[in-house]
Amino acid sequence: MKISIFPNYIYKYNINISQQVQKRLHLLVKQYRAKEHYTTYYKDSVLVFPEFHSLKEKLTKIFDDLNLKIIHAWVQGYGEQDTHGLHTHGDAMYSSILYLNCTENSSETSFYHPLYPHDSFYKIKKQKIIVKPKIGKLVIFPSYIQHEVKPNKDRSRLIMSLNAVDKNDKRYYKY
Repeated sequence: MKISIFPNYIYKYNINISQQVQKRLHLLVKQYRAKEHYTTYYKDSVLVFPEFHSLKEKLTKIFDDLNLKIIHAWVQGYGEQDTHGLHTHGDAMYSSILYLNCTENSSETSFYHPLYPHDSFYKIKKQKIIVKPKIGKLVIFPSYIQHEVKPNKDRSRLIMSLNAVDKNDKRYYKY
């Protein structure tokens, strides 16, 4: 019997986001400065707000098709030179990044092989995947994949991050 224990599928979608929603999320996140960037991570999920209902419906449909339910969503804004160090998302099965606002100078997101930093020892050829920001791009990835944002080169990088679990996981409620 053969069992794949660490499948590394990354899903990409493009969704339309209104400028009104972009502006509202930008205003919301500007209230919460963290050490390396702005974030609403420590607050209630941003998808509970009525003004984001249509965005929530679009995202829920995508995650439903993957047999996943969203358990938390937050917004992060990056000013010039803001970063987000190498990290994973614990207590989730999949995580995602939805690019809400960005320019050609916005920092990319780097995703690393699951064996990182020891991947070179095993002569793994594809050690890192770079995702270039584009408004409306949604990237869904396994939560254990390490990723980071290097110093940002503009003031326009705005993303929504989401964590999700299997729909049948009873430990979490669906908002």
